[in-house]
Amino acid sequence: MARRTDPEKTQQTRDDRRIRLVLCADASFGYSFNHRRQSFDREMLKHLKELLQDERDRIFVNQYTERRLLKEGFFTDTEAEKRQENPALPGNSFLKEASSAGGTAWAENVSLQGWYHLIDEIDLYRWDKRYPADLYFSETLLKDFELCEETCFRGYSHDEILFQRYIMKAAAQT
Repeated sequence: MARRTDPEKTQQTRDDRRIRLVLCADASFGYSFNHRRQSFDREMLKHLKELLQDERDRIFVNQYTERRLLKEGFFTDTEAEKRQENPALPGNSFLKEASSAGGTAWAENVSLQGWYHLIDEIDLYRWDKRYPADLYFSETLLKDFELCEETCFRGYSHDEILFQRYIMKAAAQT
């Protein structure tokens, strides 16, 4: 497992950010097809749980993603109960909630167009394959971001998953 991290770039607090985006994309930056995620990997989910640690209750998702996370036991029991009592809505309203709270948003099956300007951190998981897609992440957005962490690990259903964390460049934040 290769790992490169610049701690100085990852020490910002969540309070000075707008949206931390979690996205899983294939080799051509596609992430959804026919309103569904392209792929899923249990090892990727374990990695994300470790990454978010105590912030798992602050992840904003839509109904589609929430159902999968509940099924996979992603949330603590208390948070799972809260989410079952007050479930997420379909669509992309979770992006607005994440922006208002300065939280983390995991987008799987919604367009990000119109939301890019609110993203200042990206946790990108890249599959080692290409899948059919009709929603693509704008790779050109990454020009305003700096790669500060990169890890490659073996997935459950993927030979290799590349995790990359991008932080908005200081000049682009102004």
